[in-house]
Amino acid sequence: CTGCLTAVPDCLSLAHTFGMEGLYTGCLKWISKHFAKVWPTQTFANLPTQLMHKCFTAIQETLTNENAVAMAIESDKLQSTIPALKWAEPVRDLSLQLRDACVVFIVENFGPVV
Repeated sequence: CTGCLTAVPDCLSLAHTFGMEGLYTGCLKWISKHFAKVWPTQTFANLPTQLMHKCFTAIQETLTNENAVAMAIESDKLQSTIPALKWAEPVRDLSLQLRDACVVFIVENFGPVV
């Protein structure tokens, strides 16, 4: 839902600040699952850099032989949904890193991926 796209990143930040590990982990998983819709939002872009990188790492850790190609395509499509605005620059950089991580994973696991 549209409200979730702003509420969950805010919740992630609050859960991190107040040490609510279960809620933090749940938010991180949700953002990872819906990264293509969450990352292009200003709410996500306003997260502290550390939390944005935690989201990146959480997605990277979910890469498997079965989902690597789809994740690479999704991260490439993400580029076109990120606004060409100053606040979105860190998200654009992170999405490029994600695409590159997917490509590296595919190359390193080429046989099983294909």
